[in-house]
Amino acid sequence: MKAIHRLIVVLSFILLGAGCARDPAQKLCSKADSAMDAKRFDEAISLMTRALVLTPNNPAIWANRGNCYSKTGDLTKAVSDYDKALELALKINGPTDKRLCYIYYNKAYAFDFRNLHAKAIPLYEKVIALDSTYPDAKGNLAWILATTSEPKLRNPDHAIALITQEMKGELSKNPELLDTLAAAQAAKGNFEEAILTQQQTVELSKGQKNNGEFAERLNLYKQRKPHVVQAMTG
Repeated sequence: MKAIHRLIVVLSFILLGAGCARDPAQKLCSKADSAMDAKRFDEAISLMTRALVLTPNNPAIWANRGNCYSKTGDLTKAVSDYDKALELALKINGPTDKRLCYIYYNKAYAFDFRNLHAKAIPLYEKVIALDSTYPDAKGNLAWILATTSEPKLRNPDHAIALITQEMKGELSKNPELLDTLAAAQAAKGNFEEAILTQQQTVELSKGQKNNGEFAERLNLYKQRKPHVVQAMTG
């Protein structure tokens, strides 16, 4: 799994049309948010479960509880909560509301984190279709398309297109994006390009904890081997 993938997004309580305005529910949500920030996910789950008794039609609570389940390793419950959040949010605001990206992204990430590439890809695509600037979606999708072990999912050309769109301005100096570009170049068999790109990645990441990982991939490309992540099924 690519180390720079960002953690499940934990926003302060968001509203998607159906508020958590009633005071007892709001207090529970605030406490749950603090517990999430402190990574006390079981506590946050308990608090949000109580809040859902008071306001069961708020998609934000379902989505945030899904994040907690994902962080505790319970993918089944996480996906169930994301699906409930999507069901409610779609009814409230319709399919073009960009705030849906929050739920689609985190559901995608939950699958991505477990290398369930076939399930993550269409969800990242939904995020990008709704909001092409949503943070990390293009980079995460590009990484999967460049590195997945599943031939029918691998698409280095599309990965290069996605990551090139992201590499604008200061982002062009982002070692994580360069690392993804190099992986896509290697997946195409363009190892000389991959080596040059990865050399930039290693140089820019000096002093960072993932520098060693980037250096390992550089050595791999020098051996004319792509970086491959084993796709899981389930």
